[in-house]
Amino acid sequence: MNRWKSLLIQTLFHDRRWLTFRLVCALVWATELFWVQGLSFEVAPWVKFPILFQLIRFYLDFVLTLLLSILLRRRFITFFLLVNAVFLTVAGTYSAYFHRPLMPVSILYHWNEGCSVQSYLYEMIPTQLIGMILVASAVKFWLLIRSGQGKLPAWARWRIVLFALFLYVMPVGALQFTQFKLSVTGNMGRVVYAYGYTLPWIFDYLGSRNLGSIAEQAKLYSENFHDDRLTSVIPPLNIKSNILVMQLETIGAGILDFEYLGEQVMPFMHELKSKSMCFRIVSFHSNGSCDMDYAVTTLSRPYPSVVPYRLPGIKYANSIPQFMKQHGFRTYVFHGNTQLFYDRGPVMERLGFDHIFFKEQLARRHLKSSIMGVRDAELFRCVLDAVGSEKRAYIFVITLDTHAPYNLLDESEMEIFPQPKTLVEKYLNSARYLDNCLRELVGKLPNDTALIFYGDHTASMISSMFTSDVSDGVEYVPCLIYQKGNDLSQFQQTQYQGDFTNGTLNVLDVMGYLRNSVLVSDENRKKVSAPVLKHFQPN
Repeated sequence: MNRWKSLLIQTLFHDRRWLTFRLVCALVWATELFWVQGLSFEVAPWVKFPILFQLIRFYLDFVLTLLLSILLRRRFITFFLLVNAVFLTVAGTYSAYFHRPLMPVSILYHWNEGCSVQSYLYEMIPTQLIGMILVASAVKFWLLIRSGQGKLPAWARWRIVLFALFLYVMPVGALQFTQFKLSVTGNMGRVVYAYGYTLPWIFDYLGSRNLGSIAEQAKLYSENFHDDRLTSVIPPLNIKSNILVMQLETIGAGILDFEYLGEQVMPFMHELKSKSMCFRIVSFHSNGSCDMDYAVTTLSRPYPSVVPYRLPGIKYANSIPQFMKQHGFRTYVFHGNTQLFYDRGPVMERLGFDHIFFKEQLARRHLKSSIMGVRDAELFRCVLDAVGSEKRAYIFVITLDTHAPYNLLDESEMEIFPQPKTLVEKYLNSARYLDNCLRELVGKLPNDTALIFYGDHTASMISSMFTSDVSDGVEYVPCLIYQKGNDLSQFQQTQYQGDFTNGTLNVLDVMGYLRNSVLVSDENRKKVSAPVLKHFQPN
């Protein structure tokens, strides 16, 4: 074994000039790859050690480019360099406009949209990008020419391949125990941050081949449910102006009434509850937080086995933003996290929101942020600006600061436990902070603004201090319908109280009620008697 190793080293170092120029060529190539990959992330994914994961990505890039530079002859390397320049130009241009990595699923299912811009594609290529790629390509070609032809024996090539594979596999294996685990059903665009394009592309393509059939199953699954059980029970709300729908991160049904040492943890929301229509609803939480906002925006049940935003070919003919725009609302979506998380961003664009604000778009405002994204208080100020700029707005908001592991607060924001020691204490502090932010937001909204608050899922906690509202694996979250300046508690019919609190309803029932209220309110304004609304058909 040692003899083979010694012989391999002698073979590689026999022509030091060739080896030196090929090493430098690989280094320039890896640096170019690393830079263009980084363009995909105007805002990096949330991770505890971002520098470490980027170093891993550079290491993987360098192992790959070094293998190609040493193993292949110049004519084959030249071919790869030309393909590389074209790919990086396309991927970099895509990232510059969409702020996310170009993935096979986007190419396969958005080819027609891509072809529609081919007439002015050259105008879209950023000057800095094409300049850097041209400079890097010129340097690599010069190094390649100066290196000479070089030739390795067959036995050396196979050993170099095996050794490079070993060096490549080690960090890739370690990454499988992190949030950047490779999967044929996960968000592979996000994991480009740790791997570069090669492996995420392979797994994204493998997953994309089956997504079409899964999408058909998801469509049939959604059509089997008709969640509109409140419309015939509660009188429609008189929608006079703006509508805010707010998804409250990790707020379960139990926290609104929870007291610690005789004091409400969320006093504002507890008080608001007495003036609102209040429901305890089942949480859609098979894939993650995305299930609830997917249901709210598309008016369809999320398929339980695949992140619903990744399903291709879904036609959202019945979505809330489309409906609201037909009734004169300007539509907004706000979320402090990145649009790559769960692939929310691309679908929000397809749904037709007039204004989309994720971490990428909000980054230009230099708002106060945590490691996960824009803080809720800052996000709510942006919401108030949107309300003030429109006569009639529909605004969908996803909060962030109560996200696990509940460590996003500053010391000055920790009210209940100034020095929290347990996860429960941190969670209760986060819930109080959100409550304070909501009090300030609602206080500045104009009268008659209609608001729907709902939790996406519970904290799944079981402790002597606090236990989440979970039963037989099913999570229950609160949902309030409130109209500023009005007491809506009288709207709830006592004979149906059990249905409101036993968890049989879901957020689609509430959105169906909101949809009907908008219809009836518009008809009343037109002095036409409101027709009986039949159950709308989800997608």
